[in-house]
Amino acid sequence: MDRSQDLSSALREMLAPGGVWELQPTVGSLLSSTLACLPKGNVSDEERRYPTTRAGLRAFMDGFFARHYFQVQDSLVDFFASPAFSAILRRGTMHIADVGCGPSVASLGILDMASAAMSLMNGGFPGKCPLTVHIALNDSSEVCLSEGRVLLDRYSRCGPNTVRVGRVLPFSTPFPESLLQLRRIERMTIPYDICCLGYVLIPLSEKMGVGGTAERFRQLAQTGNQAGGQLLLTQDKFREGLLRSVCWALGVSAEIVDLEQRVYDSQNQNDEQTYTYGRSCSPVTVLRGSGAALSVA
Repeated sequence: MDRSQDLSSALREMLAPGGVWELQPTVGSLLSSTLACLPKGNVSDEERRYPTTRAGLRAFMDGFFARHYFQVQDSLVDFFASPAFSAILRRGTMHIADVGCGPSVASLGILDMASAAMSLMNGGFPGKCPLTVHIALNDSSEVCLSEGRVLLDRYSRCGPNTVRVGRVLPFSTPFPESLLQLRRIERMTIPYDICCLGYVLIPLSEKMGVGGTAERFRQLAQTGNQAGGQLLLTQDKFREGLLRSVCWALGVSAEIVDLEQRVYDSQNQNDEQTYTYGRSCSPVTVLRGSGAALSVA
């Protein structure tokens, strides 16, 4: 077993001891305190999944935050044990495009995973410390963007000292219209190391079909770092056919994965559950080839 495999196994065991994913203390505390501050209310299933109100955001945080958070970490374990992450550490900065970000779910998962990987290196990681993570947050919900910024700020102040949040650039232009903004940010800084697409597959495919959706994902990949950058797409298992169709159009593989999680509620009751989700985590170099170049007005 090589060093990357050793680190990948150790990282998975650290975040999912015994194969059960658990929130680390900082993020667990952030989730609990956020739920305590948000109002309860009866909301529709649509509002629960794509919140636009504070009551809807509470329902989302309570029902989906941990699930989506663990999906991102489960998908990126090998990346954080790879030479690509070592190169990021030598550079001292990481750049993320978090599309369909909700309350910064993927970004928080990536921050905490970077910190965990660095702790396993016992100070032997290359480059400067702390690692600075710059984030482009994109979601059509203003309430999600607002709470996402608050959570990132609180994580930066309360989280591990090996990772800090740098520039956070939020914008509510819906994807794929936001591609131009994402491209401008990439051109002003450097290409994104990770492009996350959080549960945008269904609304996008309803709007422009499988072919149009795949092309927009390919255009997002054009903003990615060609030296190890990743594009991550996650989706509920009940849309497995749609996920596989889009991935086939992109020329990448889709996986259906079982994941077990443990979360404690405000009464400290253990909620342990196993569920299945779909994902595609691919190097951006695989996705760049046949898509038309994205121009910036």
